[in-house]
Amino acid sequence: MEASLSSYLHKEISRNELISSVEENGRALEMMPYSLIREIDEIEHQLTVSQWAKEDEFLPEEERAIEQLRQWFQKIPKEPK
Repeated sequence: MEASLSSYLHKEISRNELISSVEENGRALEMMPYSLIREIDEIEHQLTVSQWAKEDEFLPEEERAIEQLRQWFQKIPKEPK
């Protein structure tokens, strides 16, 4: 998902592709606390809603959802190396 967000911000993939990545990968997370699963579902919903607005502008709603996604990445438990 982090790679998809980076690609989206660099205009390499569409918003729909970012949303698909969040949706598919967010649901495939094993051993993830339920609260984080619910949070990623809400972020995916916010991204989806933001796409219904003007397609040619970077909207505040989308900016908020992207910032929440970045914060969510920081909450993911990391595997010990």
